[in-house]
Amino acid sequence: MKRTCWLIPVIWVSLGFLGCPADDTGEAIWLANLANPFLGKWESDIPSAEATIRFEFKQNGTFTCEFPVGPDPDDTMTATGGYLVKDNVQVTFMSFDEGIGGYTFTAADNNTINVTEIEEVKDGTVVSGNTAPFTRVSGSAVNKDDKSFVLSNTLIGGKWTANGTVYQFRDDGTATMTAGNQSSEIAYFAFYDQGIETDVLVTFIPTTKAFTAYAFTAPKTSNAPTTTMKEITEVTMSEQGELSATYGEAVIFTHSN
Repeated sequence: MKRTCWLIPVIWVSLGFLGCPADDTGEAIWLANLANPFLGKWESDIPSAEATIRFEFKQNGTFTCEFPVGPDPDDTMTATGGYLVKDNVQVTFMSFDEGIGGYTFTAADNNTINVTEIEEVKDGTVVSGNTAPFTRVSGSAVNKDDKSFVLSNTLIGGKWTANGTVYQFRDDGTATMTAGNQSSEIAYFAFYDQGIETDVLVTFIPTTKAFTAYAFTAPKTSNAPTTTMKEITEVTMSEQGELSATYGEAVIFTHSN
């Protein structure tokens, strides 16, 4: 995320390892070989705020973020977001954290992931920002298995066509995007964001490193004929704490089997 859930600068991560390196103790870093090393519970300290933020990343492509909202450490709030991990990049969306964010990451050891914010992407090249460690929550479950995402949404199944491009969404968080005779594999997630009260689709194109968020009205079934997508260009919070989104042009997605 570009910030902690309560608007203090923070960072995330994306993995990129071949083989199984060792940490300073000589232990093999098996975490580096997992397609999604984030599964489970992690925390990140914010020294300037003397606060700790806790995350729980789930196999269904969502996560929760628990963060302090006052000087009392027991005074906390929990928000929900969505995320994906693909080719050494993690992309997240949470309206309480200004919407979409992209991150690269490395596993420092089996209990620490160093997360680096992607400030921007220029011609497929990542411009990196700050880095911060995510540490596994003490006593929490440790996942050593290479588990795929298991998504559940009404975009899955059949084909969705918009402006001549055809999308086929699958429940493992991958999709095929076909334009003319050219096809490419992308990653995605879809979930309902309570902050801006809309369903959100986020896509990531590995070849260009481009990630984009869209608001849409979820079809009641996977066979619904159409749905409207609008790019989410900005998410802001008022002084009263109310969230609002700015949208781009609406695009009609048409479903077929």
